[in-house]
Amino acid sequence: MRYLLLLSCVIVILLPSTPSAQFGAIKKKIGEAAKKAGEPTDSTPKPAEGTPPPKAPATTAPSNEPNVIPITDTSLTALERGLQTEITLRAAYKKELEDQAARAKQYEACSNQANTSPEMMAVVQKSASAYDNVKTQDDMIKVAARIAAEHDAVVASKCGQAPPKPAATDDRLTDIMRKAAADAGPIQ
Repeated sequence: MRYLLLLSCVIVILLPSTPSAQFGAIKKKIGEAAKKAGEPTDSTPKPAEGTPPPKAPATTAPSNEPNVIPITDTSLTALERGLQTEITLRAAYKKELEDQAARAKQYEACSNQANTSPEMMAVVQKSASAYDNVKTQDDMIKVAARIAAEHDAVVASKCGQAPPKPAATDDRLTDIMRKAAADAGPIQ
């Protein structure tokens, strides 16, 4: 404990009174180095008067790498065509998903109303007495299947068939990207 106290006292004594004094010196040195970097030194050759400034390096030749595509009007047009196709297909898919969600919501509301209808109440009353004559597990399974079929028939008569489940989203988006790439054509 004494060593820790002694060490902290030594550190406090050795530190300068203001930290800005240290940063000021560093700032000054950096400024001087920046000024010297901009000035030509004696060893740097100076261009002769009347000599034009050096030219920018020439453009490189097209690469032979298959992943490098030069930016040309043709490649940009193909890219734009592919992107526009993808935007159109994604918008159509979004509308399709919204329509499916609306149909599913409508079917669910109709199904809930059908569950409280007089026809469904008759099915429920039959199901209460249907289990009275059940003796084996197989008989119970048959009665449960018959009751479920009657329930589904009442719902189907009131609401129609249940809407189909939407296709897998990942598969559909991959298909959209493939169609967009095909529409863009080869980009060269």
